[in-house]
Amino acid sequence: MSSLAYFLARATAPQRRSRGRVPSYQLEVRHEGLNKYRLIKHSNPDVVNEMADAQLRQWDDIWQRRVDRGNKALSKNEKKEIAFSRTREAQESISQLDNILISALSKTTELDWDKLKDRKPFPRSKPFPTNAVSIPPEPIKTHIKYRPEINLLDHLLSSRKAAKIKAAEELFQNDYETWIREKNQIEAKNELAKTNFQKSLEHWNQELGKWETNQKKQHVQIETLKQDYLELNTEAVIFYCETVLSNSTYPEWFPQDFDIDYNPTNKTIIVDYILPDLTLVPKLSEVKYITSSDNFKEIMLSDSAIKKLYDPLIYQITLRTIYELYSTDVAGAIDSIVFNGWVTTTDLGTGHSSSVCILSVQSQKEEFSKLNLREVDPKACFKCTGSAENGQRPLFLRQSLV
Repeated sequence: MSSLAYFLARATAPQRRSRGRVPSYQLEVRHEGLNKYRLIKHSNPDVVNEMADAQLRQWDDIWQRRVDRGNKALSKNEKKEIAFSRTREAQESISQLDNILISALSKTTELDWDKLKDRKPFPRSKPFPTNAVSIPPEPIKTHIKYRPEINLLDHLLSSRKAAKIKAAEELFQNDYETWIREKNQIEAKNELAKTNFQKSLEHWNQELGKWETNQKKQHVQIETLKQDYLELNTEAVIFYCETVLSNSTYPEWFPQDFDIDYNPTNKTIIVDYILPDLTLVPKLSEVKYITSSDNFKEIMLSDSAIKKLYDPLIYQITLRTIYELYSTDVAGAIDSIVFNGWVTTTDLGTGHSSSVCILSVQSQKEEFSKLNLREVDPKACFKCTGSAENGQRPLFLRQSLV
């Protein structure tokens, strides 16, 4: 991560939310430069950290491209292309708001238990022995290097001959002693390298064994949790529902935070869901490049346009959440769902923030399954409460929008 992004992007420490035998961990990730926020949840804290790192790297890349784009001397045509690209991105973000519900209907959000199993490969490479250092050839006394050159004069002068023979013998003896020292040093180094390799290999095998043992334990834990879920164990049902909603893909700016409880007596799931407030809704509508002033002009949505987008968004999120929980209920654990939608607002008079429940609804699975969610008007759907007088059964037993 670049030094600039280090100050702009940050993540809190993983927070443990123990619900059952397999705890849920969550991590808040923010990037102030991009005004991005994401809450990452998983049963494995290592996975949470990896997902957070990946998200921060992605945001950092986006931010760096923006910085590079801002620093680069661009032609007018390039700036026009940038404005067009940013406008397209803004329109796509706005379009996402209208398709929050529809986009979920074509995706399978049923929990894949196998994907919860930790199958990451052991992160450390297996040590390999280093190549032994070769010992140089042993000096041989009969080598030509150690043969004195005796000429006719040397034969006539025995002292000259003896001196040459002595010098050759001393050269050999010096080379031989040097070779012995080098040989001993190399053998010691090779032996040390061999010992260190054996220790490293032994330690690596021990760590690998621990890694594989922990993974097997985690796999057993997941299988046990799966069986508990199928047997409608309360904690396992809660974990299952939390994981389903955590795996649901929303826009990056979406808070995606919630708390779930379960009443096994009447098979009711209670969802307290943190809804996005108006400040999080994308506001950028268009970007224009003004040639005369060589500047970019950002055109924002009006307050009324934002509110017009926000109102149906809240209903879509509610229907989508209920749909995802019902549609993935393979164990038959849910007969009804209570959904409470919360937003965090700031009192402009006091400056204090508070959480307010702006929407509360209870639905019955049998009646909800009859809805054609691809054609339904989310807001109108909430008004289909029916009454005993017209013979209609109520779709929602209780609903209010504050």
